[in-house]
Amino acid sequence: MTLQIHFILSDNQLISLNLCSTTTIETIKQILEIENNINPKKYQLLHEQRPLIDSLNLEKSGVKNHDLVFVDPVYKENNENKIIIEEEQEQKQEEQKREEKEEEEERKRLQQNKEIHSKDEKLLVEWLNEAHNLYFDLQSQPNKIKNVLGNQKQLIQALKSNQLDSFAQIYINIKLSRKAKEDQKQRLEYLSKNDPENPQLQKTIEEKIRMSRIRKNKELAYRFNPELFVRVDMLYIPSIINDVPILAFVDTGAQTTIMSKAAAERVNILRLMDTDYSGVAVGVGTAKILGKVHITAMKIGSTYFNTSITILDQNGIEFIFGLDMIKRHQAMINMKTSRLDIANESIKFLSDQECLIFQTTPYVFLQNQELEKKEKEIIEISKKEFEENKMKIEREKQTKIGKEIKKEKEKKKEKEKEKDRRNEIVVTENENSDQELDVSNEEPIIDKIKTLMRMGFKEDDAFNALQQANFNLRQAAVILTEK
Repeated sequence: MTLQIHFILSDNQLISLNLCSTTTIETIKQILEIENNINPKKYQLLHEQRPLIDSLNLEKSGVKNHDLVFVDPVYKENNENKIIIEEEQEQKQEEQKREEKEEEEERKRLQQNKEIHSKDEKLLVEWLNEAHNLYFDLQSQPNKIKNVLGNQKQLIQALKSNQLDSFAQIYINIKLSRKAKEDQKQRLEYLSKNDPENPQLQKTIEEKIRMSRIRKNKELAYRFNPELFVRVDMLYIPSIINDVPILAFVDTGAQTTIMSKAAAERVNILRLMDTDYSGVAVGVGTAKILGKVHITAMKIGSTYFNTSITILDQNGIEFIFGLDMIKRHQAMINMKTSRLDIANESIKFLSDQECLIFQTTPYVFLQNQELEKKEKEIIEISKKEFEENKMKIEREKQTKIGKEIKKEKEKKKEKEKEKDRRNEIVVTENENSDQELDVSNEEPIIDKIKTLMRMGFKEDDAFNALQQANFNLRQAAVILTEK
């Protein structure tokens, strides 16, 4: 006779099986294990709140058609506890083995150290005495610690902690390390003299040459390009999408403009995502493409730009302003001024500190930027007005100077005209006086002086003029006239 039995699992899942009335409970557990991956050792079957015995069949157990049988995990906790106990025991055994292995390695290391120490006991004793003497000397004179120990932090710490044994051990280890290097150096020198073709020697020489080149290359970089050792700020600009401030990383290496899922949820554009454009983005790494927002408004400065954004399922940089939008809006990255010039906007790239301020208090940061922008505009207007006033004053000054120059020229011309007029008068007077004067040098000097005095000149002036003119009456008259 076929019975339909309903089994209820611990998670309230219902399973219906068509079973024969002569099927044993053990067989049913095996069926449940195969079909539903239920371990019979961890569960028992309950019918009418009593457990079913594995050796009995359904008919003898009193199970009828359409009855409910509960799969009760009553033994699960006990079995799990057993498993946990077994796992803990295994872990303890593994830890014990690991500890034994570490102890064995420690014993080997100590044995090796003992063997090394035994080779040169006198040297070790000498170093130990040096360490003790140095320890007590520095304890009594702490002002020498920095000069003697330098940057040996372990020795300084052991000294300050008053740990003599630790100080001595560290001191001896330092000496051993130095001795090992010296031994290696001596061995290489020996090989270079007696076995120059030795592979180890050649490898060491090659490594020295390589490190020397690296050091020289680094020194050249420090000398000519010291800025290369300073961390470079990434190209971040402040932006707003759906009235939500967000940092945009300007990246010409990104083919498309992308945004993380978390950022898309924050700026409330995830509802516009078209999942037909899902896929995998491949670049430096790989990321799952969830979809694409075909168009949304992005505010940069005071201008809105239509932007297409691909949504990725990734963490890290929230928003990357990619090459597609840079080319579309004909933006220019000006590294000289550290600005992004896009449309009529010129946006300054943010430093790491400014990025941190933007992330913590974005609205305050944007307000401060607006105030700075207005202040700059006012300063520019003031500069422009100042330049205009300066040019105006300069023009007025030039006009005034031009007028003065013109007046001077007119005065000069008038003076020249006056001089010409006077010369004409003198020439006329001289021509008239020629009729009266005897210009011969044979005329007496007194008569010449009198003649000049009749022309209106003083006696002394007339005599001096005659002397200058070698007593030539006409020349003397010209000299007096010019005076």
